Amino acid sequence: MARLTEEPTVDVEGQTITTRSPKAIESGKKPEDWSISLPDPFLGDLEALSEKYGAEVVAESARAQLRVKFQAAVRSLAEAGKSDEEIASTMASWKPGDKLGLGGDPQAVIMKNFGNMTPEQRAALIEQLSKM
Repeated sequence: MARLTEEPTVDVEGQTITTRSPKAIESGKKPEDWSISLPDPFLGDLEALSEKYGAEVVAESARAQLRVKFQAAVRSLAEAGKSDEEIASTMASWKPGDKLGLGGDPQAVIMKNFGNMTPEQRAALIEQLSKM
């Protein structure tokens, strides 16, 4: 795993950000097992982040992320077959982090996430499923 420093990085949740790049790996620019862990520059509360990056930058980043979450919730409701009126009613009182209570099809969830798994993760999942 690539590191920017020679000192070992303690991988404490929320302290580092580990990233892979499937496109860089597929194009041969990075080796198959490549990933990089970097210190998380976004630690701290709203005040600390605003001081570091500026209040407007933090607010715009929050708005952008909240829009994505809002759209994902609307899509989930639509995929569950909810009417436009039900979607509008649910979203009028929706808050980030709210569970939509849709249940969901476990098989569909696996299929949706399968493409995001590494080949090793896929093989492990297939092996685990074959033992059931």
